[in-house]
Amino acid sequence: MRPRGKSYLRSTRCRGKGAPARHSPALRVGPGAGSVWGVNLSRRISFYEQLATMTSAGIPLRQALERAGQRWADPQIAAVIRTLNQGQGAAEAFLAGKFTSFETKLVAAGERSGRLDDSFKQLATYWKTENELVGAMWKHLAYPILLLHLVAIIGPLPRLATCSVPFYVFSVVTQLAFLYGVAFVIYWGARESWRSEAGQAFWLRVPLVGRFLRATYAYRWVVALRMELNSGISFAQAAADAWEATGYSSREKRAAEAREGLLSGEPLSTLVAGWRELPVDWVDYFTTAEVSGKIYETLGHVEANALTEWKRAQERLADWLPKLLYLVLILYAAFQIFSMALGVFGKVNEVLDSVGQ
Repeated sequence: MRPRGKSYLRSTRCRGKGAPARHSPALRVGPGAGSVWGVNLSRRISFYEQLATMTSAGIPLRQALERAGQRWADPQIAAVIRTLNQGQGAAEAFLAGKFTSFETKLVAAGERSGRLDDSFKQLATYWKTENELVGAMWKHLAYPILLLHLVAIIGPLPRLATCSVPFYVFSVVTQLAFLYGVAFVIYWGARESWRSEAGQAFWLRVPLVGRFLRATYAYRWVVALRMELNSGISFAQAAADAWEATGYSSREKRAAEAREGLLSGEPLSTLVAGWRELPVDWVDYFTTAEVSGKIYETLGHVEANALTEWKRAQERLADWLPKLLYLVLILYAAFQIFSMALGVFGKVNEVLDSVGQ
């Protein structure tokens, strides 16, 4: 599948605006507010925007990295600069900095094409969208979390009638500690399970979460495929690298299928039809591209479709998470009311017993 007048098997080079082909920046900033799995999204966005601006203006990448390092004294950035100073390329530097496969592949594509500024712009856009999801989730979760704290504080109030203030404070602290402990266990479990293939397979089966993850994989795949093709590598290698960039637990298997299938002459549309992680309607897009030869135009449409579906999945996830938290709040409030009722019932029995005696 190749556009008219263009060969995917021919290795081409195109120079960016003063961007050296062998250099690249890195990013892995420390944890903080507005972070996901320990990644500070606002810093990550600023980092890529700064690198995109400087490399696009013709500032050498090494100098751009040093300026970024002055702004963010982060050991990951220092690791990238150190790797570049050793004579290694951008992709190797990102690997040394332990960045995501998506970032590594996009930077590698920008390094090959000499357009690292485009890679940085794309990465900044990606993390902006991710940051929007985090912001929307916290915005929706703020009120039910506040109510959960109020229930924990108000629930033990009736005990003040029979107990001291220190005992009431102890009850509130105990309940809050329990809630924080449960939240930490859930967070830790989700984070640890995400690192295993079995854990990712589990989350893919969860309705809302699975839809969001598949949309994320699809968007990463088509973005990486477009940028890899622009870097001049073969179509088979580009499709394989695109799978490596997704972060999917079975990405190596899918990458091998893409490489072997395309090298053997199998149409991409046939492969896409067998990849359940990608939308079914993409088969029609790529079938049309195979007939017309307009692969770049098709990738543009597919990428726009993938971005729309990714944002839609994010919105649904952000909309339903607070509803689940409200359910937890209702159950917790019911437990508090039941506990209060038992306490009152016990006191009434004590009074009746004393009167009867």
